[in-house]
Amino acid sequence: MKKLFFRVNAKKDELSLPLIKEINRISCRIFINLNKGIVAVENVEENMLEKVIGLVNEYFTIFSVDIDNTFETTTQTNNAEKVMTTETDFSADDVLRKVGNDYIDNKISKLCNAAYWAVFTCHAPEKEVSNYLQACISNISMKYTNKPAIEFDVGDIVDINLGLELPGEIYRNRIHAIIVGLGNKGSAYVVPITPNKTDLASKSYICFESNKDVIYFDDYFTGGTALVDKTNCIKVESFISVVGKTKKEFFQKLIDIIPTAFDFKDECINW
Repeated sequence: MKKLFFRVNAKKDELSLPLIKEINRISCRIFINLNKGIVAVENVEENMLEKVIGLVNEYFTIFSVDIDNTFETTTQTNNAEKVMTTETDFSADDVLRKVGNDYIDNKISKLCNAAYWAVFTCHAPEKEVSNYLQACISNISMKYTNKPAIEFDVGDIVDINLGLELPGEIYRNRIHAIIVGLGNKGSAYVVPITPNKTDLASKSYICFESNKDVIYFDDYFTGGTALVDKTNCIKVESFISVVGKTKKEFFQKLIDIIPTAFDFKDECINW
């Protein structure tokens, strides 16, 4: 499946309902924003590219066409659910139930508009934007759901939810981390870990093996890398479950290397 983005100039001032019907007939999804001169068509089969471009050209003057070959299809729905017409179809009122608070409704509307702007104007991957929205939902749920914190000890490996990362940050949605200390007001210091391993020596991370350095409760996990320079203090409500424990020797090695990962003397000597 492909996604096509058109920069257009409308030939008519009225909405091109016949075009929408034609696109619907070939089971594609269409978005039209006449104010910004944008037409986007999704779920386009390879053999339908020429037909879709021809249909759009019948109703608009096409300035440019961008074909996204990396577009990931979503769960199939019926044709009526796939078809979107104008930007008014993307209002918060249609997507989310009104909560009866003008301030919140306004923020929801802005969130929806930002998501559609990213997908249809900036060509952001639909799945990526969806993940950001899901992270927002998860963060609200975690903050306001009154659930007791799980029991844990320093040295445990826990499954945690940190929300979604920004570009350049460690993947944060659901990760494992080693608890290295307790903070104030229900928080703890954790070292994120990744299943990827490396042979390179660095003060920024330390590799480990299951059974030798840590004990995982699930045999699926065989080891990985502790990202020492990504050590963070988070609320314990983010902890989902305890999935393993570190061995005493490895834990002491980890504690000893943490201060070296945050030594800024060399970087600040000429400041």
